[in-house]
Amino acid sequence: MLDLLAIYYAIIVVEEKSLSSAARILNIRQPTISQRIRHLEKSIGTTLFIRNAKGVHPTEAGKVFLDQCREAIQVITDAATRATQAGRGEQGSVRLGLQISLSEDFLRDMLSLYKSLHPLINLEFIESDQNKSIADLKHGKIDICFLTALAPQAELDAEEFWSVPAIIALPKSHSLAKRKSLNWEDLKNEHFLAREQSASAHIIVNNFKRRGWTPSIEFKNVKREDLLHLASIGLGFVITRMPEERERHPDLAYLSISNADLHVRFYGVWRSDNDNPAFHQFLELARSMAAERRRSCCP
Repeated sequence: MLDLLAIYYAIIVVEEKSLSSAARILNIRQPTISQRIRHLEKSIGTTLFIRNAKGVHPTEAGKVFLDQCREAIQVITDAATRATQAGRGEQGSVRLGLQISLSEDFLRDMLSLYKSLHPLINLEFIESDQNKSIADLKHGKIDICFLTALAPQAELDAEEFWSVPAIIALPKSHSLAKRKSLNWEDLKNEHFLAREQSASAHIIVNNFKRRGWTPSIEFKNVKREDLLHLASIGLGFVITRMPEERERHPDLAYLSISNADLHVRFYGVWRSDNDNPAFHQFLELARSMAAERRRSCCP
């Protein structure tokens, strides 16, 4: 193995063009430097310096060797700096598993603020279904995933970060579309469309089960936007968030359910033993924004 300290001595000698000046800067005896450099030359099998009355100058081999050593030292120095920054959460990455759209106001605002606070952190996004996201979490492939339906998982922590009001989307041609609002009794015999393991599916199943009913529900592995298209052609009712899509789906009516706290809830899930400093800063920001949102909604 090469003598790294001898390499450092040699670089100082080149910069100072003098063994005596190098010894003064390094605060060591000149013979010590000369001896370490000679051992270095012997270990690599070539002469690095020409020594004469005019001073000490690198040979061509010495120039090539020491120039690359300077670059290597800079790489190591940069690596040490990045490691320190990563340990403080100033560099690194946060890997997010997504089952939801990045257009969600809370998520979009949080990502924007986090990036402005931590510009050197790389945000990586992996879109997948709930089962894949949970598996990726357990195997350490992502730091956090955002879901709209939650089941307890060993070794994982979870929190609700935000929620949005939900309503029923149904075709305007349906007789119930003329109503101002609905109740669950009105929906007892209706057919629903939902994505499997989605918040909408949980809302339907839980509310029907609570009343001793069995829902007519058809699972479609399509995006929420496509579910609304299917609803607009009469294939079923859809539980969705407030009618942000009204202009895109003029054939749909949007009705609330009377006396029902109907919300789509969004959860963050992560490994309890995650030691990524950048992720912990992300989590702290998410919690802070969620608390502020709750305060503003419920003063």
